[in-house]
Amino acid sequence: MKWMACLLLLSACTGHIDGDVFLDSNANGVPDKNEKFLTNLTVKMTQDGQPLNTFKTDGKGHFSTPIKKPGYYCLQVAEPALQENLMAQLASGAIPISAAPSVNQNIGVWSPPPAPSPRVGKQAGVTPALGVPSGFTATAGDRVVNLKWSTVSGATGYKIYWNTSVPVNATTGNLIPVNSSTTSSYSHPSLSNGTTYHYVIAATSGAGDGTLSNEASATPSATSTATTPASPATSPDKVVSGMVCQNVSGLNLTTHIPVTFDYQADLNSMPDRMKQSWKTGDTFSLGIPYPIGCVLKSLFLPDGLEFDSNDMDPGIRNVDDNVGRIDFKDAALSGSVKLNLRVKEDLPLGKYSVTLSPEAICPDGKKLELNPITIEITSLPHLYVSQSILKGDPGATVPWRVTLENSGSNNYEHVTLTATPPHQYVALANADPRCEGAGDKIECHVNVAANSSEVVEMQMLLTAPTELTHLAFQASAKLEDQSDVISGEDVGFDLIPAAPAAPPAPPP
Repeated sequence: MKWMACLLLLSACTGHIDGDVFLDSNANGVPDKNEKFLTNLTVKMTQDGQPLNTFKTDGKGHFSTPIKKPGYYCLQVAEPALQENLMAQLASGAIPISAAPSVNQNIGVWSPPPAPSPRVGKQAGVTPALGVPSGFTATAGDRVVNLKWSTVSGATGYKIYWNTSVPVNATTGNLIPVNSSTTSSYSHPSLSNGTTYHYVIAATSGAGDGTLSNEASATPSATSTATTPASPATSPDKVVSGMVCQNVSGLNLTTHIPVTFDYQADLNSMPDRMKQSWKTGDTFSLGIPYPIGCVLKSLFLPDGLEFDSNDMDPGIRNVDDNVGRIDFKDAALSGSVKLNLRVKEDLPLGKYSVTLSPEAICPDGKKLELNPITIEITSLPHLYVSQSILKGDPGATVPWRVTLENSGSNNYEHVTLTATPPHQYVALANADPRCEGAGDKIECHVNVAANSSEVVEMQMLLTAPTELTHLAFQASAKLEDQSDVISGEDVGFDLIPAAPAAPPAPPP
């Protein structure tokens, strides 16, 4: 009516759209106490789809721009580097971690919800459950997905949850609030062509949220035909990433533009983790990056790994070695924590993989599954081979002793000891009853109990060489069903040829 009065009086009436841009810490769309207003940001405005005005927020994060006639107005924060700038401020401490906003789409905007609709059928203080939005569909366009649904009686708005993976629900999905009871469509812009997006929707009111709808999916592409925008007279009030659109029929409109960090995008930009390979007894360091402002959940180490307390990262609050749990401190500026780990010694023999699956909680309580880390473990036996032999002269019998030492807690059965004497000038005179063979190869079959050792002794007869000769004795062990051979260090000595016999004395 005020616009009509201006026309009748043939006078120039000017209205205003006023608002602010702020850092929405709790993702409720409302500038709460202590939430930071963002200054000197560019905001673009369109009227009925046509560019109209560009302005900046002032030193308090506020803006005010004139309008001259009713229409369908859209306001959009136009700062391509805003996410990076805010992350840099968060990392530098310019924005307190306690003020870090919740995970959400890139830049969120909000318009005030309408007055609650009267509830139907309310009796004896009982509020009827909200219905499920029916006919929920998703249609792909060029970098956009257009959603449609039927309105629900008693709803004051709707909550759309989306993700690029399934299942999608209130826990796994990214929230898009629709603060209008009469809105029955929404366009999700700035998407990646070729990526499939999954959606569910629920009605909401002051009494709570209704049941989630069926899942609808669409894959934007450059060849898709985008939905033609509705005419200004019927365009719905809507909230999209970085934009608020509303029909303006009065002289003034006040709106708020909340800005949120996209923690999921920050996570998606992190590289995949490479598989690591370690063997029993190894110690190694492992870095876990996570979005700044979030907090790592307690991490339980998989079987086979234990925490090494040397040089503990300051981001670690507590370690419970009994259950293998690592607790982390509150959100830190580094966005990364280092774990010093050790592969346990007494593991079943063989090769197998374990996976670390770290998770982070962001300020709105949403859980992010960080990139998993796969570690391939090779468990080797704790078996060592040592040997000794006494030096002797040609014609002597010398003892050769080989020791198998088991320093682990597992019993090793069916261990094959292979002794390799230098067959030239050396002959087996006597062997341990567990051994067989002769010449240049002797095999012994031994069982070695945990934390004990077994000694195999043989007697070797030395024969005279024709020249100075070095004798090298070798020994190695192999477990049944294990391909790795455990070798001991060679032992030996130089065998000196016998002195030639003295010539007979001449006859007298």
